[in-house]
Order: sequence, then structure tokens, then C-alpha cells
Amino acid sequence: MADVAPGSPQSPEDSSAFSGYKWTAIESLDPENFSEALALRSLETVDWDALLNYATQKRDGVPCSLFPDNIAMGGSQLVRLIQFEDQKQWIAKLRMPSSELCDEPYGIQWSLAGGNTLCEVAINALLRERTSIPVPEIYAYEMEDEYGVHAPFMLMEAMEGNTVPDLTGTPGVPEEHFADFMERIAEIHVELSQLQMPEIGAIASKDPDGTYTQAPTWFGGPYSTATSFFHAWAAAHRTYALSETKIRACAPPEYGDALVESAKNFPAAIQELAPKISARDSGPFPIHHPDLGTWNILVDDNFKLVGIIDWDAAFAAPWEVFAQFPLFIYGVPRQLDYPGWYDDKGNPTDPEIIEKYEKRKRYIDAVKRAEDKMGMGGDGEGYLLSVALEDTQRRDIGAAMHIFSDAARPGFFMKLMEELDLG
Repeated sequence: MADVAPGSPQSPEDSSAFSGYKWTAIESLDPENFSEALALRSLETVDWDALLNYATQKRDGVPCSLFPDNIAMGGSQLVRLIQFEDQKQWIAKLRMPSSELCDEPYGIQWSLAGGNTLCEVAINALLRERTSIPVPEIYAYEMEDEYGVHAPFMLMEAMEGNTVPDLTGTPGVPEEHFADFMERIAEIHVELSQLQMPEIGAIASKDPDGTYTQAPTWFGGPYSTATSFFHAWAAAHRTYALSETKIRACAPPEYGDALVESAKNFPAAIQELAPKISARDSGPFPIHHPDLGTWNILVDDNFKLVGIIDWDAAFAAPWEVFAQFPLFIYGVPRQLDYPGWYDDKGNPTDPEIIEKYEKRKRYIDAVKRAEDKMGMGGDGEGYLLSVALEDTQRRDIGAAMHIFSDAARPGFFMKLMEELDLG
């Protein structure tokens, strides 16, 4: 399978302020760094001439070349910029090796990568067909090594924008642009809340009759209820990814025991509470982008939104998973956090946390404005994103599950569970 049928035309964002790509993810690669070592291996094993020949074939013989300096990486993907002789540009996104220990050809888990590719193609088609959310058009993709490129890949539209970190060197949006940026993300979040599927799961394919088939998440499914999803999540996360030694190393000694016990008991607590967690146990369920940070948001030089990228992990999710703040204002629920950063009433005392709290309030207001603009407020039908965001207890459960899955830091998970009162 190679070519992708074009979706419905979308109104592109005005990207007149675009002075060129400023990808900086790969200026120097450290072979001692795990991810960067895999990127170096990709650069060596991919047959770039074969990729260019394939791209030329897809454009009816127009020759093309690679920009030597525009190379980026994100997650398990390597990204390069292709330019044709007629000045048209495409993005090539290639799967990097899984690890040095993978014994499949070129160190790539081809079956897994192929499934992820199909899901990204399907969600891209769904978004372009049923929303106005700007996403890059996918022109062609390959999941096997029929053309000798030596990696699964896709060729897609080169949207005229950079990620925020590529422009600023940090994930943060400059304050003078933040209000407009947040307003646009809130509009997209509300639109996603209305793009719903009957079950919880990934989007596998578009069928000939125009409907979309759903696929399992990495731990099973699809699920017809949020309860079944939470049961399955708990079963798949019985063991915390951080060892007891690493947990204790992350915190002062007086908190070590509580953090270790929280990590040990949280999955069982979710298992027990599963039937009460969701405010909307049955479908339909909204489409969730689990990595909606500024590194996956393209903007022009004036920080006006151009597109949202990297939808390969998107899936229809329970409202408690979906209704989370974007990662640029995301934060740890109070109960999970270091107690010294809050006063006796639970109010934050740390200036950075106080600022994020204020931005989250502003974000909920922006969501309400977007809902009003779309005619969604006050009719009593459906379930609103603003309502879900203001349901602090359920929202915090979803946030805690995300933090537990990510395993980037320990938290007082059981303190959150002990304070819940879901009726």
C-alpha cells in the first residue's frame, strides 16, 4: 500500500510569517545517548537514494534531494525534508530502530511499526474529513521493505511552520503570544471533544462504506465502556516502571516509604474504583492526542498556529483521560506533589505552580468561549469539555494515571485516592 486518497480540503492557517525551517533536534548526536544512538543508526542504515527514488516516482518523475541540515527526531521517528526541482517540499518520516537488541531486519519491529503507521494514516483521514484541525496531508506510506529504504516510512505535507522549541529553544510560548496561542489550542481541544467514536481504542482504518474501524490500545480493547478500560489499564500497570531504589532516590528520605507504597498500591486502587471513575461510562468517546505539547504544535514566526502533528498514538479515550490540560500548562495534581509547595489549605505557594494554576483557569475560560462559539453551551445535550475539566476529582485521576504510566517521577498517588469522594 502506498498512495493515500486525499481528504477533504482544510482551510490552512495563515502562515505568511515563515522564514524557513529551524529544526535543531539534531545538531550534534551523542552515541552514548540511547535515543540519539538509534538516530545515528537510522542515518547509516536507511537507503536515502531509494527513498528519493520513491518520492520522485510519487511525483511523476520530478527529481528531488534531501536538505542535509534539516533532520529532526521525536519519539521513535526520524524526520527529513525533501525538496523537488520545482521547489515543492515534502516531509519524510521514518521509523527508527527499536534497540540494539531487536533481531528483526535493521533493528526495527516491522509489525508494530506497520500497525502504528496504519493508525496514523486512519486518524489523519478522520481529522481531515470531519474537522477543521490543520494536520499535514499524508501522500504515501510503506510498511514493508519492498522499495529497499530499510525502514517503514511516510511522505507527507511540509507545513510552513516550526515547533515552539525550534523557535525559542524552550517548550514555553513567549508571554506576548500566549493568550492567542492558548485560545487557538482551546478551540482545537473543543473540536476534538466533538469528534467521537463508539468505543475506546485506536483508529485502525477507513472502510469502503466510509466508516472507521477501531483497534486495540497497547493493553487491549477496543472497550465499550470506560469501566472496562480502567480495569484493563490497572491490570496492565501492576508494576511501576521505576524501581524502589529509583523512587527513594527522587525524594527526601522521610517521603520514601509513602512514595513506594503509593506506587505499589495505585493500580489496585484504580481497579477497585473503576466503575465509579467515569462521568460518561458508555460511548461515544472523544479523540485524544496524548502528547499535545508545544513540540507537536507547528507555528509561524509570530507563533500563530499552523498545524498539529504526530497523531500516531491518538485514540478514542474515556473523558477522564481526554479532559486534561495541554502539556504546556500541565501540572501534577496537588495530592501527588511535594507537600512543601502548598499551604495548609492546599493552595500553591511555589510561584511556578501558582502561574500554571492561573493559566489553567484561563484555559477553561477559553474552552467555554470556544464551546459558545460552536453553539454547544447550555443545551443539556452531550457532555462538554469545560464540564469535564472542572470536574477536578475525575480530571486528577486521569492525570495521575498519565503520570503513573509515564513513570518520569514518583508521586503520592494513594493520597489522591484517599481524598476522593465520587459518591
